[in-house]
Amino acid sequence: MNADLSDLQNWLAPLLHALAPAQRRQLAAQVARAVRQQTQRTMRAQTSPEGQPWEKRRAELLAASGPRAALRQRAARGPMMRRLALARNLKMQATPDEAVVAFVGRVQRIAAVHQWGLSDRVSSRNRVMHTYAARPMLGISPEMTDIIRAAVLDHLQTALQKE
Repeated sequence: MNADLSDLQNWLAPLLHALAPAQRRQLAAQVARAVRQQTQRTMRAQTSPEGQPWEKRRAELLAASGPRAALRQRAARGPMMRRLALARNLKMQATPDEAVVAFVGRVQRIAAVHQWGLSDRVSSRNRVMHTYAARPMLGISPEMTDIIRAAVLDHLQTALQKE
């Protein structure tokens, strides 16, 4: 994966130097948008960026989370972390030098716990701690590098057509 990323960086560097800062910011926004959309697709598919399925959630964990366990179990039948994939939680930022896609606000802690498989409280109302399985949501896969390459080529093609 690191070799893929360094190849992409080496391929992009001369192309980016030829662009004005405003064009680089537009390109970064386009790339960030494409990365966010792909990340949302993988999250909805309940897979890591590399395509491995996430570990299923545990029913006993939902029951330990409080007196509304039956409601939580019914609500938990849907896909995990479906609200984390919303654009309001998965923000993108673009500057002439970088494109960033990250979780923001209160969901940032929840996303980090699941991304890395950390320990956290099951509910804010009790002290039950649980070590969650790692469910990677953010990352650069070979498919993602292809998406980035396509976004860059598309941007350059439209920029050349305007000139």
